[in-house]
Amino acid sequence: MAHKFFEPVDVFGGFTGWVIQTGGNPSLQEGRAAELGSDGDEIAHEGFDKKTSVTCVYGPTVYTGNLTIPKVGQIKTTFHVDSVAVAYNQQGFPTMTVTGHKHEEGNPDATCRTYTPTVVLHARKIGIPSALVDTTPTTPADVFKLAVAAVVGMKALTYTLSCTHIDEPDGDGGHLAGDNHDGVEKIDVEMSGEATALEYTIGAAFFVETNASGNQGNTSKTTRSVSIVKHIAHDTV
Repeated sequence: MAHKFFEPVDVFGGFTGWVIQTGGNPSLQEGRAAELGSDGDEIAHEGFDKKTSVTCVYGPTVYTGNLTIPKVGQIKTTFHVDSVAVAYNQQGFPTMTVTGHKHEEGNPDATCRTYTPTVVLHARKIGIPSALVDTTPTTPADVFKLAVAAVVGMKALTYTLSCTHIDEPDGDGGHLAGDNHDGVEKIDVEMSGEATALEYTIGAAFFVETNASGNQGNTSKTTRSVSIVKHIAHDTV
């Protein structure tokens, strides 16, 4: 086998506004059924439900306007898109990480429910946006917004879109069918400073999962981390 360098593989076939950085890094998993003898030792085994999981990381090719975020639940090439995460960087470009899977035995996933992002993610080269907007209401509303007068800064922000995927095995242990439910948008924010409730706002449609201080030590700057979530319905056909 020849040595390989500089050969990321975009197993999803590409996404608008993004270029592959790493991936697909396929990982093959298989269930294992075992039969034990009367003395408790194994006498036979058989594999079942073989599945390949992949992860691709992308960098942006668009630096103004808004980022294009793919739907989860869609089938791209032969892979089911499980989750999409966009992370902003204080001193670097944003990245998008997409995970997926496909079944190697039985029927592949097909015509699964899909979930479309409702949050607008701003395109940029370097840095972290201090405000995000929810497009679901008739009048777009803030999802998260740092007050203009806030003395704290943005340290990190990650947006994640996911759904719950359910697989049903066939009578022979292979894959019969799968589908999705319960789409979730999650935003993890870290602010560089002990932000008070007056220094940022959170949209009414989002639930605050965590709101905690961090790095409270004698050699570090105190930060505040906030994680908010919203459950969304699947796309209509």
